[in-house]
Amino acid sequence: MTNLFIELKKSKKEELKALAKEIKLGRPLRKPHVYQAADTTKEARNANYNLERNSLTFRHMHIAYCQFFNRTPYALIETPRENNKPIKHKINSYMTEWKTTLDKLVEDEEAAQDAAAEAGLEAIAA
Repeated sequence: MTNLFIELKKSKKEELKALAKEIKLGRPLRKPHVYQAADTTKEARNANYNLERNSLTFRHMHIAYCQFFNRTPYALIETPRENNKPIKHKINSYMTEWKTTLDKLVEDEEAAQDAAAEAGLEAIAA
């Protein structure tokens, strides 16, 4: 169980790192000199949209990650302005998805162990 938890934690950490990298690479595309240049306004709007979406996804996933894997209280993760609260539904959906994934991994591991035990008993009986 612990190894599965750690593996899931590492995979989610890698997802957060990948999102952070996309956000970092997308930030220069917001600059006015980039999107006012040639015919790149549509591309710049798409890049800006992707940047905003990735930023929101990262924020909510990061909060969920800290609460789910590290049990960090929300007050220690961030202190947002009054009009910039996170969407709790998104945070809860990430944590529910991860719990379901973890439960499925545990069930699969237990089934594999049961099958191995049965095979061992059959081998002893034969």
